[in-house]
Amino acid sequence: MIKLQAAKCPQCGADIEVNPNLEKTICQYCGTTILIQEAVQKVKVEHTGTVKVEGIKNRDDYFKQAKKHIKVEEYEKALSLLNIIVNDDKFDIEAYCEMIRCYVGIIKRDKLDLNVSRYNRDEDAQRALDYVVATFNVNDRLIKIDENNEREKYLGDLQKDIDSFKKLDEEHEKTEERRKEILDTINDDMKDAYKNECPHEFYKILNETMKVGTFNYTTRDPSYFSVLTFDGYLGGRGYPEDAKGAKDMDEIEERFASYKEKIAPILSKATTKHNRRVKIDETKRKSKLTIGIISLIFSVLAFIGLVGVHIEALREGIFTLILVIFLVDTWIGVGICYWVGFSWMMVTDNKKR
Repeated sequence: MIKLQAAKCPQCGADIEVNPNLEKTICQYCGTTILIQEAVQKVKVEHTGTVKVEGIKNRDDYFKQAKKHIKVEEYEKALSLLNIIVNDDKFDIEAYCEMIRCYVGIIKRDKLDLNVSRYNRDEDAQRALDYVVATFNVNDRLIKIDENNEREKYLGDLQKDIDSFKKLDEEHEKTEERRKEILDTINDDMKDAYKNECPHEFYKILNETMKVGTFNYTTRDPSYFSVLTFDGYLGGRGYPEDAKGAKDMDEIEERFASYKEKIAPILSKATTKHNRRVKIDETKRKSKLTIGIISLIFSVLAFIGLVGVHIEALREGIFTLILVIFLVDTWIGVGICYWVGFSWMMVTDNKKR
């Protein structure tokens, strides 16, 4: 029986098992053609942080070989070697600095766009974010262990890249806060639209202005949409993203301004109509309550009167009582009991509302 080995797809990152005797295979998740030895080696590097390279025996050899890979922009190979060094010596400042050089180099080599939402689902955007985060993590480690500021001579111009990443990250934070504000505002408007019974008008304006596509909803309960999702265009699972087709945040702001301008009169009109209807319903409710109370009072008095008739009939004799029960209770008595019950239901039902 062939023993399968653990591997990782370089395209989608899925964990797979492969036949080590074969040269290539196909990822069952994304359909990518995979070189088996590279996929197996990727798992070894990720799990152990080490990789065997023929002819390299010590730290300096690993480092020299890593520098050669960096020179020809083979940053991933350089990182696998540098990982060996820092796993063996977690205070090797020079190796950490070269790791930063690799992360920055990958971003520049692959021309990854850093001016994207941190929640953008685009693969290249996520890669850019991952390398920026990795740069920050290594730099934070350097700051903690570098008591003599040795990193300054190793980083050189890389410090400018780190600073630019930090500035860009701060701008991203502000952008995400603004996008979250936009999403929250639209969520609030959406709840108002459902409350005031104008969801169709709301979705129409949202589609025209924010370009978010078609909505499919299965309930009229606004609490169901505690977080509005736009199929990944403006927001999803609470993480705001670019509106469909928007070039940048300025365009999203323009669309949002157009949305607010158009949705305001719709919601205002619907709210006024809803409040008027609520006021009318409240007036009707109070009227029904008043009528119910009056009706209950008279029905109770009628019931008391009926009881009095039975008492007087009993005084006249048992035959008279039987006659009253037969002639009065089968008609008038049932009607009065129903009257009392109906009046009581009118009063209690209005109080619940």
